[in-house]
Amino acid sequence: MTAFDRSSRVMWAVRQPAVWATMLFTMAALAALTAPASGSPAGRVALGLILGGGVMASVSVADRNHPGLMAGVVSVVFGVLLRVDAERFAPFIMLTVAATAAVIGVIVGLRLRQAGFAMSTSVITTALIGATGLLFVVYETQLLPLGFGLIGLAAAIATTTGIAVLSPDEPGRIQVADALRAAGGWIRQRVAESDADGDGAEVAAKLFHEGAERRRGLIRFYSLMGFASVIASFGILTDSTAVVIGAMLIAPLMTPLMGMSLALVSAWTGRLVNSSVVALTGAAVPIASGLITTAIAGQGVDPAANTQIVSRASPNLLDLAIALAAGAAGAYANSRRDVADSLPGVAVAIALVPPLAVVGVAAQLADWASARGALLLFVTNALAIVAMGALTFVLTGIAGSGGASQGKVGNWVVAFAAAGVVVLWGLVETSSALNEKGALTSISRGIVETWAAELTYDVDSIVLDGDTATVELTGTDSPTEEATQELADALTERLGSVVLDLRVNLQSRTVVEPEG
Repeated sequence: MTAFDRSSRVMWAVRQPAVWATMLFTMAALAALTAPASGSPAGRVALGLILGGGVMASVSVADRNHPGLMAGVVSVVFGVLLRVDAERFAPFIMLTVAATAAVIGVIVGLRLRQAGFAMSTSVITTALIGATGLLFVVYETQLLPLGFGLIGLAAAIATTTGIAVLSPDEPGRIQVADALRAAGGWIRQRVAESDADGDGAEVAAKLFHEGAERRRGLIRFYSLMGFASVIASFGILTDSTAVVIGAMLIAPLMTPLMGMSLALVSAWTGRLVNSSVVALTGAAVPIASGLITTAIAGQGVDPAANTQIVSRASPNLLDLAIALAAGAAGAYANSRRDVADSLPGVAVAIALVPPLAVVGVAAQLADWASARGALLLFVTNALAIVAMGALTFVLTGIAGSGGASQGKVGNWVVAFAAAGVVVLWGLVETSSALNEKGALTSISRGIVETWAAELTYDVDSIVLDGDTATVELTGTDSPTEEATQELADALTERLGSVVLDLRVNLQSRTVVEPEG
């Protein structure tokens, strides 16, 4: 491409309303997604709502899109209300979101019923969408930025896709509606052109154990699962990251999960059932391995001090984001021969076997909280692989046309969606607890450091555990009872009822004068 062509291309892009809308959608999404890490989370969300809603309203006027205009205006109004008084208006906004989710759930349920799905499928789908809306009410601090941020990113990705499809052949001005229609048409075309007999058949041969190779493939799968599980269990017991990574590279558990993804979007119910059975039985192997190896060689292991257990005991929304990205990467690597070498890296990123081994290890050590957390991490990773794998197989044109009825596949989708809502609830609850603890620790540190600076102490650590605040200091003498009570009162005023456990590491100082 010549410099003139590049310049023309840039000028073409500058004139496109859809290009500017995409940039602003991205900025709005980033503002919302980074809100929890900012000093003013409500203000950051408000900025995202005002910016994204303003863009949506303006482009909807140009496109004569009345629903879009209404959604944009409501978004701006919500943003202004959050900016004015977040504490007062946030509950109202979340209730509105929940009510909207309930209405959408009813509409989707009715549409499914009209499309021929069973009544139970329609009712469960409606209930799941409504339950997701209720989660926004209960966990507004976590889900408000995440929800609006993901909507903004989805809008940006969709318009970018549409612009890429239209740009070579559209010399005129591309509106957002044009880009979205082009993106939808491109996806439908990818589905229609899916090569079930070509690339799809080749990928299916790698993911499913069938025909004459079924027995040999299953033996190979369970053998590798056994080796990986034993290695992961001992790596966890010895607290060795390198050994655990080795187990990740050996484990083949991603294969049946990828098979579930492809079978789901191709409506291969037989293959979907077979892959699910292989995945479930394969997942049982590392749990059993963790139980047995810990019973034999796990004496003296402290779960609270073992980093391999602790790092997998409290999954949060960041783990979900990692799992989604790794799931998409795994499906893309499976569908392309030229990037298959990336699969080991995906296996390390998604980490399927170590959490299961932690379930067995922690259960044998009677650390049930860590066992539940590790199981939640595995289920999060597994569902992310299935969901993003299914989407990626559609977009890459690998998904084939199935041989099962739409209703049977719909039941599986509903089951996965139900599991997804439960997993989301668990992740949000953990994230909320971690963020609250982090905020309280930050407040405590500010109080302690201000108090210690006046008395010339160095602050070593501050640990909050329930209603106990453990503070370690370094100084040349012990604080007076009056000074200690002053610190306890300051912490209680900001954190509520707190038991102060103050520990001082005393330093002695000796000055030797030279003789003579």
